[in-house]
Amino acid sequence: MTEADRAVIGCMILDAKSTSGVFRLIDQRMFEEPALAAIFHCCYKLHKAGIPYDAVTVLSKLGEDYKLLIAECAQLVPSISRLEHYAAEVMEDWRRRTLAGQLAELQLGDYTSGETLKRLRDLGNTLIVVMMFEKICNVELGLMKCLKDLWDMHILKRKK
Repeated sequence: MTEADRAVIGCMILDAKSTSGVFRLIDQRMFEEPALAAIFHCCYKLHKAGIPYDAVTVLSKLGEDYKLLIAECAQLVPSISRLEHYAAEVMEDWRRRTLAGQLAELQLGDYTSGETLKRLRDLGNTLIVVMMFEKICNVELGLMKCLKDLWDMHILKRKK
């Protein structure tokens, strides 16, 4: 769990009105810790239903087990004005975890060349969508090199 994950939740709990835009940037899948994802999803559902949310409202929906975590998140945040920065960090951490997991699966898997190529294409399409969403085109060169290196490793493995 990163500090950015907690900071996003803290900002949302402290000022729901100012943080509604975060739902366009990230979603609950991007949180590494399931408890934080649950809090985020609860806030999203309340927001979507037009119900103002705060720590008390979220606790009433999720239960007392979340009380300490919500309090910690709220105390962590120095300023809600940095919410978009925290959300960008959550997205970047998620992107890295997703990419690392998919690359590890490809590297460890015993796939034919055709299967590997299809998986690389799927991974490439996923990354392109993420990059378009983030509007970070300068990441593409590094990602494409990573995909090429993985493909080269697969070819070498097949020749052995």
